[in-house]
Formats: sequence, C-alpha cells, structure tokens
Amino acid sequence: LVALVGALETAGFPVIAAPEGKRWADNEHGPSGPDETVWFEADDIAYSFAMKGAGSATEAQSFEPWVFSNDWDLAQVLAIPARASLPEARFFTTRGEERTSADVEREFGIPPAKLAELKALAGDPTDGYKPFPGEAPGKPGIGEKGAADLLRAFGSASSAMAAALSNLDATFAEKGIPKRIPALLRKGGQEALERGLKLATLRSDAPVPDGFDVGDWEEAEAVLI
Repeated sequence: LVALVGALETAGFPVIAAPEGKRWADNEHGPSGPDETVWFEADDIAYSFAMKGAGSATEAQSFEPWVFSNDWDLAQVLAIPARASLPEARFFTTRGEERTSADVEREFGIPPAKLAELKALAGDPTDGYKPFPGEAPGKPGIGEKGAADLLRAFGSASSAMAAALSNLDATFAEKGIPKRIPALLRKGGQEALERGLKLATLRSDAPVPDGFDVGDWEEAEAVLI
C-alpha cells in the first residue's frame, strides 16, 4: 500500500486518506445538524467523485470517472443518471476487467440502480450486516436470490415491505415468493429495511475537492515496477 500511494503521488494523482487514527469525517454538514460527525467509507469517496464527473451539472466541470474495485457495491456508479454530452461512469475490477450493467444483471438479476435495495434486503457478509436473518440459527433468511425475486415482483424494497406489513401474503404467493419471506420482512420491519438501505446506499455528499489535476498512470506504473 505504501508503494502504491507513493507511486500515485509521484505521478501526480491526488490521494485522499483520513488522518492517522481517524476516519474521514465532516463535522460541519451532518444530516442531523452541525454537531453530528459523519463518517464516509472509501466507497463513498469514490462514488462522490464519480458523481462530480458523470453527474456534473455542466460539461465544463465533467470528467469520465473510472472506478476500480472488486466490491460489487461500487457498481452503483453505473446507475448514475446520464446527462446529454457528458461522459458516463465506468466500473472495472482491480485487474482492469470492465463490468457493465449487463454484468450486474447476470450476477444479481437486477439492474445497477437496484443494487442498494438488493443489499438492504439480503445484507452483505463482507460488510457484516444481515437485515433479515433466518428465524433461528441455521434457518435461511432473505438472501440475494430472494431479494432479487422481491424486487422483480414488487418493483422496490419499500413496496415489498408495505405488502408484508399489510399481511398480503396471498399476493406474495401469487408472485411465487415463499411464505417465509413476508414473515421475515414483518419480523425485521421497516426499521431493519431503513437500516439496510442506509448501509447499502453509497453516499454522494462526501467532501471531495471540486477540481484536481489528472496524473500520469504510465509514470505511476513505472515507479511500481
């Protein structure tokens, strides 16, 4: 990591990191007031940069964001709304293999715009959360396949939750959803869904700089080699 950061800085790339012993925080613009500390993960930083480029209001401020990660969460950049004449965000693995919206659909059965909702229902073992676990140890909860089925059947996680809380189990059955699923949704409730959405949705309001110079990747690669 030290070698990579050194190579990037030598080649002119901006490297953003939290101060040693702390996480990135914005103490002035918290959603609940100026006294709230807001934490941003590296995923949030990358997504905020991508939004500044592909989601820019003007062509003069835009750039083509390329995001490199093995974490499917960051495929949410592929859902940034396209603007006329502005570049779209692109998503790659750390090996440089491009992942497209079609790849997301093949992997999860839903488009990139629904990734956060899928994670909010199914959880993410890498990030350590499971909003709707099984009723007992060893019993299946809502997994990725079940979450995708819910999203295709109801259109959104909120609609599925509303149907479960309204005891519309017959509607779930008509859509081919196992009866344990609405029961699990009711058990977790709206609070579990909202918590899952908060954890799964990448933030676009991280305090990233408005402008920066682009470095030379060939120079960085030469330093690493």
